[in-house]
Amino acid sequence: MLFSLFLITFLIFLSVLVDGAEINASACLKNGFTSNLKCTSCDSIAKVLNNKKLDKSCQSCCTKNQKTNQSYYKKFVLEVDRRFLLMYPEIEKVVSLTKAKKKKEPWKTLVVNYEFGARPVLHLYTEIGDELPEESISVQSWKSDVIEEFLKDSIE
Repeated sequence: MLFSLFLITFLIFLSVLVDGAEINASACLKNGFTSNLKCTSCDSIAKVLNNKKLDKSCQSCCTKNQKTNQSYYKKFVLEVDRRFLLMYPEIEKVVSLTKAKKKKEPWKTLVVNYEFGARPVLHLYTEIGDELPEESISVQSWKSDVIEEFLKDSIE
């Protein structure tokens, strides 16, 4: 909640800095937008803040969901110990969403494996039949909406 309030305040501050002109990469950085800003993030910001100047600036700095250097994956495995779900309510929410929405993107690409003693780890596979993950990420401190956005952005 505090982070959201900080983010909104920061974005409002940015809106004051933006003059609506065509923005180049250095100006984007100066205004707080990184080179890997996705337009879906701008859409989320626009829904929350409803600030046309900020939205225009954000849209001019963002990249569409084009395939870039980012890796894309076909399968995700969330590995966790059932006993730890009470300690990680956000991970418990992801598990519930996976069960409830298992036929919808991005949840249909996520499999939950329960392993004794495993802290929440997300394994990323480039091919569905791969035995070893391409990458593994600890997600024990991630919020459920961050995991969902990560899955959506990383699906091939």
